[in-house]
Amino acid sequence: MQVFLALSMVVYISFYAFESPIRYVLNMVGLDSLIFLRDLVIISLTLLVFADQLFKKNVAPYFWVFGFVVALHGSVMILNIGSVTAVAYGAKMFISMLFGAIAAFAIFKPSRPMLLYFATLWGISVVFIFLNKYFLEFPWTDLRTNLMGVEVEVSRDWTLSGAAKRAGGLFRASINAGMLVPLLSLILVFHTKNYILRAAILIITIYILYLTTMKGSLLSYMILSCLILGSFAVNFITSARIWMYVAMVLMIVFPVVLPGYHMPDAEGQFSLGSFNLRIENMWPEGWDWVNEKGTFPFGVGLGGISGAQRIYAPTQINSADNMFLFMYAFFGVMTFAYLGWLAFTMTRVRKKTADIHLQLSVAILTFLVAYGIVLSMLEDQMANMFMGAGAYWLIHGVRQQEAVEKLQDQAVTSITSEDAQNGMPNALG
Repeated sequence: MQVFLALSMVVYISFYAFESPIRYVLNMVGLDSLIFLRDLVIISLTLLVFADQLFKKNVAPYFWVFGFVVALHGSVMILNIGSVTAVAYGAKMFISMLFGAIAAFAIFKPSRPMLLYFATLWGISVVFIFLNKYFLEFPWTDLRTNLMGVEVEVSRDWTLSGAAKRAGGLFRASINAGMLVPLLSLILVFHTKNYILRAAILIITIYILYLTTMKGSLLSYMILSCLILGSFAVNFITSARIWMYVAMVLMIVFPVVLPGYHMPDAEGQFSLGSFNLRIENMWPEGWDWVNEKGTFPFGVGLGGISGAQRIYAPTQINSADNMFLFMYAFFGVMTFAYLGWLAFTMTRVRKKTADIHLQLSVAILTFLVAYGIVLSMLEDQMANMFMGAGAYWLIHGVRQQEAVEKLQDQAVTSITSEDAQNGMPNALG
């Protein structure tokens, strides 16, 4: 089963990394809908794993969590909007997270072929993003198609050129490149012991993110890179945990406090122009939508904002561009419970005994949370999958640490008890 899960992950990630040429070819032969094969692969494997565990009467908790989230927040959507299709859209979105939890081993304890795949994919992505920035224009740029009555971009054209050009390589758009490339690099970094090689991977990835002009991804990754490279001086778990908490607070506070502020004009490749648009338009309009269509304290419901709006409110689409706003529209005040669980679990990580696999999960989750300040992370399928994998491995690693500590305490207690019975002085005292 693990082999099939790993292969499914390879298929799923490859569809994402080469989505533009894949969609282009499918569009040329009139088979655009075959792009959904990627979803069919992971949905089928997920259902197969569930059926196997159900037959063995040993269903993993993440299946029940997924069912609870879809049932609760899907019901809210049906009551508020009445769109069952939007619920299905939201459920499909979080299937990626569930699959990430199921196949987390392929990311955190990859086999040599799997690690080679990650390294090769990272290298190909780096090369084509560089070529796309300075030398190549692809034939699929700005191509659009229609799937089930919804207009879909095969590859996004930002109508920018020169230094401001947003290079996406073979990805569907630069925003997708800015998501997967840093995640792949983190897998390589934490499976590399050589400090110089680590630094090289981090620096190259920073440069590639610069070429994509994805400022949120670049800033989040740069801070995380500093924490990784500085781990010889300050324990990585300690510094990453602090940064995650700070990022989580900013993610919540920014869309609540900043709307209404007048922001100065900003132009240029790396100006605050896009951030200003969030403050002046995106976030306040997003809250207006939640207040108009939602019900306190439940929000709008599963599929309550962004992409799902194309189904039931195509003229009022708001991408949220902030993970807290996005989650609040979907989950209402339960958002605080979900984020609180992540924050609490982070406090349980023992910094001195965290292995590289647990450190990798902390790094992935920290990057995603920080990037979530300016992006609706959970709508991206790779962010969703890595979030699910990271959350699963985080709790898995924490429980392993706690189990080892318990065994050590029991061993010490046993030795102390034997010494006392034999009239021997306590070796620890």
